Amino acid sequence: FKRLPAEQMNDLRRIAEAPMPEPDPNDNLTKQRETQEACAKILKYLEDPHDSAVLHVHDGSLKTDWINIAQSAGELLSTRRFGLVSATVPRTMAATLGVTEAPFIDVGHPFDYSRAFIGFSAYGGDYKSAQHDSNFEQRYREVLDLIQRSKGGALLLFSSFRDLERVAERVRADVKGMTILEQGRDMEAGERDALADKFVADGNAILLGRATFATGFDCPGWGLRCVIVWKLPYPAADPVQRAIMNSNQMRYNDAMKVSAVQAIGRLIRTESDSGVVWVADARGRRLLDPNDPL
Repeated sequence: FKRLPAEQMNDLRRIAEAPMPEPDPNDNLTKQRETQEACAKILKYLEDPHDSAVLHVHDGSLKTDWINIAQSAGELLSTRRFGLVSATVPRTMAATLGVTEAPFIDVGHPFDYSRAFIGFSAYGGDYKSAQHDSNFEQRYREVLDLIQRSKGGALLLFSSFRDLERVAERVRADVKGMTILEQGRDMEAGERDALADKFVADGNAILLGRATFATGFDCPGWGLRCVIVWKLPYPAADPVQRAIMNSNQMRYNDAMKVSAVQAIGRLIRTESDSGVVWVADARGRRLLDPNDPL
């Protein structure tokens, strides 16, 4: 929230504090009352911006979402012992929680990423438009070559169904003799599980899926030997994520990196797994470490 000029603050205050009659189910003041409540909520955060929040309209209602709780969290956590344990704790987590002095300890992991080749698209096209024809065509040709070289055993991960469906249509036309499995828009959890089971049982299939297959999906061994990330998995550009991006680009990038690492991690599930990870997005060259993404 940014403080408004005094005149506009006074206008908000007058609306928020104006006397209103008692609620009556038969009156016509519902919209006026809702407006007054909205002004009071806005005024509260403008006058006392303890932490940072974004106020936005969601499904026709005014909603508040916190985007920075560093002050409140720091006051709480600095008075007690605490620890966060995860394979994907972002570097910006300490600052986000207001405990910048907290030690960050990397204990390593048992996986040998020298057994996996991690590569990135050579095409640095128009990433502001995911559907740009030259962008799509070049990246698709790279992906198709990988699928054919690996002879299946490929998991293709997408950030949107639009991209997934477009690539799936081309793969079905260009790839013969392999089982092609595609996550549908309306699939329930049980249907997704059945799709995963088919992939594991086949051993040479191609599975095109969204974020649900980037976490919690296990296919150790040769059945999964090629993981392809079509596009860096940045959070959806809703009002909350746009506010985070505008206030802290590093934190926004970290959210993407956590999702990317989870996707890449589908390949190496045991100490003996090996294969190829391909990020079909040239931005990955400067944002991800190919030697050890974890």
